[in-house]
Amino acid sequence: MVSFRSSLRVLFYFSRVCGLAPLAINFKNSLEEISQSRFGVIYSILMGITYGAFHVTSSLFNLDEKADSNIITNIINYYNRYSRLLLFWICIVNAIVNQKKIIRALQLIENVDRLFANDLGYRVSHIKFSRLVLLEIFVYLASTFALEWNNCLMYITGIGVYNNYCMSMCLIPLIVANADQILFINLIYLIKERLALGSKFFQERIRLTKQRKKDQDKLNGQLLKTINILYYFEHEMETTAAKVKMVQGKYSRGNIQTLSLGYSRLHEATQLINTAYGIPNVCSIFIRFVTLTTLAYSSCMRLLKLDNFDDDLDHNEHRAMSKVPGIVGWILLNIAEIVIFCYVCHRLREEGRYIGQHLQYYRVENSHQGDVEAAIDAFTRQLMHQHVEIAPCGFFTVDLTFVLALVATVTTYIMILIQFDISQKAQN
Repeated sequence: MVSFRSSLRVLFYFSRVCGLAPLAINFKNSLEEISQSRFGVIYSILMGITYGAFHVTSSLFNLDEKADSNIITNIINYYNRYSRLLLFWICIVNAIVNQKKIIRALQLIENVDRLFANDLGYRVSHIKFSRLVLLEIFVYLASTFALEWNNCLMYITGIGVYNNYCMSMCLIPLIVANADQILFINLIYLIKERLALGSKFFQERIRLTKQRKKDQDKLNGQLLKTINILYYFEHEMETTAAKVKMVQGKYSRGNIQTLSLGYSRLHEATQLINTAYGIPNVCSIFIRFVTLTTLAYSSCMRLLKLDNFDDDLDHNEHRAMSKVPGIVGWILLNIAEIVIFCYVCHRLREEGRYIGQHLQYYRVENSHQGDVEAAIDAFTRQLMHQHVEIAPCGFFTVDLTFVLALVATVTTYIMILIQFDISQKAQN
């Protein structure tokens, strides 16, 4: 059976190679605490300095500074050259600074696993999570390598690929930035799966309670026919039923208190992850927004044939149009990453809401038990004050509605850029 720590093996090593996991995890001994790693910190620092120096020197001394007549194209080129490097540094520094919060979040999730397994008998499918992480990493790396080999993202506008280090200068910051987002998404997925266990508990208890009532009604109908026989045992049956209800009430109250404690720890883990990844998430969303806008603008300019071509019009036109499929591929990849990011955060918030809804249904079915009802009221007050959601730096709440708002904003800016470009060409 795959343990919680074993399911983190692929995600941990992938993040460690990218310099985003300066942690020490003992995958064999679950009793040993997850702690900080001095080697991991040194590796992350060296990786940030080494690659940063390589990227900057390659950009300054090894690039042909071929200028473009279009102001917007020049701005996009310089932005593409250095924006991913900046995000790369932010992710590395964030991993080092906030490693204590990430460690604490992992400890809380592991603690909730033990709590639910021992008190409720519920367990998460760890092997499913490990396979999902492996598939996610493979699909992302394959699609990124294919698109980068076909059309370099850094020089996708106007100026062609003219640097020998293009693949390394693009791929490394791309992989590290997206590895940081993959790590964040899977941490949120871990919390979502634990919250789903709470909803599953209430759903099963409600179904069992309804089934028990149906069986009891059938039994009562049969007992009415033999009431005279059971008359002498009436007092003993009432006493036994009272004892059974008392034991069931204590059992239900204890389960609700266990779920309340587990929810509190998962809420704390969510807050820690939200705080730890706040700045990288804001920067990543901003860079993806600008990337989508520039890529869509570039493809529109090619499709509308509004680019300025130099000597050979037919050759340049054919070259410009041949880049459109690669640009569309990058657009689809960025949209997919944003949708997955928003979907997981949306599902996390919905699982928290489902617990509240099922809790109220469970209360209706157990309104005759005073102790259980008191525990449900306390859990309800806790849910009202502890909302499980992702809000990077408190700027906005991430859910599926954010995708629609982003698409609308990108469309608006594309229209503005095209109009600005048309007016500039008209003046020239």
